Amino acid sequence: MSSHQQRIEKISDKLKNWDYQLDRLEHRLIDLSDDARQRANETLTTLKEQRQQLASRLEESRNSAGEMLDELKQSMDKAADDLKQGLGKLRSQFGLKDDDSEE
Repeated sequence: MSSHQQRIEKISDKLKNWDYQLDRLEHRLIDLSDDARQRANETLTTLKEQRQQLASRLEESRNSAGEMLDELKQSMDKAADDLKQGLGKLRSQFGLKDDDSEE
């Protein structure tokens, strides 16, 4: 497998992990009050939109040169930080237990 392909697979795996984390968190919101659930869902929706944008860029990079993949990796690193902060904020703000999942 080429280095380009390995990097794409690594990014794809990270997106799958984020899907898992977002899904688990979404299911925990059911127990919140209506107001808290609405606020948490707004933040969750923003995180999901960011994830979808990265997935779209990943698809574009599958057939592109390594330069675009480098830019995507930088975006992924930034998005990983944003996602981690967003998940942590939701968990602490609404008293949700932290997963042992990797980011």
